[in-house]
Amino acid sequence: MRIFCCILCLAAVILTACEKEELPVVYKADGSLSIDNVEMGETYETQLFYSLVKQEVVASNSRFNHDFRLIHVGDTTLIRLNSAKYMRAYPLFGSFEESYIPDENKFEVDRVATFFDSTVIDLDLSKLYMVDMGKSATGSALGFYKVEFQEVTDGFNVKFSLPDATFGSDLLVLHNESAGIQDFSILEQKSLENVPIKEDWDIKFTQYTDILEGHTPYLVTGVLLNPFGVEVANVTGQKFEELDLNSVQLLNYTVNRDAIGYDWKSFDFGTSAYVLEEGNAYVLKCMDGKYRYLSFVGFYNELGEKGTPSFEIRAF
Repeated sequence: MRIFCCILCLAAVILTACEKEELPVVYKADGSLSIDNVEMGETYETQLFYSLVKQEVVASNSRFNHDFRLIHVGDTTLIRLNSAKYMRAYPLFGSFEESYIPDENKFEVDRVATFFDSTVIDLDLSKLYMVDMGKSATGSALGFYKVEFQEVTDGFNVKFSLPDATFGSDLLVLHNESAGIQDFSILEQKSLENVPIKEDWDIKFTQYTDILEGHTPYLVTGVLLNPFGVEVANVTGQKFEELDLNSVQLLNYTVNRDAIGYDWKSFDFGTSAYVLEEGNAYVLKCMDGKYRYLSFVGFYNELGEKGTPSFEIRAF
């Protein structure tokens, strides 16, 4: 028995002596691949909040069901237009009771990239605005309203009417602490619970207004980031297998909401169809703090109808 124990001890010493020096760990991707798609519809009516963590749509709504968004996070409070309806506005410097005539030369749109600034509605500048309510689902103009935003405890009282009216209607809109965003409609006179809680989603599929070359506002269809913590790096041309956890942590990330945007596809006038940009790829730091690879692989459903982005997701 003593001889057997001695042999075991000797073997352990030999094995220990033969162990190689530890090398730095290179974290490789786990290789898991998921393919998913979302259906916005041919007219892109549906807005979809998508979780790359859960790999599912966590909320959806018609892009026409609201007019404004009340954002409230910490000390930041602002109001944004619904850019999915091509809404525009400009400040008024009189009283609500006055009659106004809309001036086409003064209208501006919100900038999408910077969520917490670059808004037309600047409550420090004016509480009263002329608002172009944008387009309906059928493409018809929704008309003009004068709208006044008065801050109250836990929200805003929103007064609105036609530009030449003396009196208006009121809508109380309260802050949504869990989502950080409260959508509301003065046309329907109600608040809408469109947005899931901040931590539950990473990207949003939607149509939105962008400023293209020549400073022309234009409706585009694409992807916006969750403004409460998601970051993205463009790695177009790089395959998933060429990246690892070490390298993706060194990429240049941005919080610009439209960093993915719409130009992962383009319209081919020869075929009258959308085509994907070859090699499109992005790495996102998601709401759970982990990194994921995203690449778009389609924009049509099985019937050949546009408005169904399909994409691959891989986790590092």
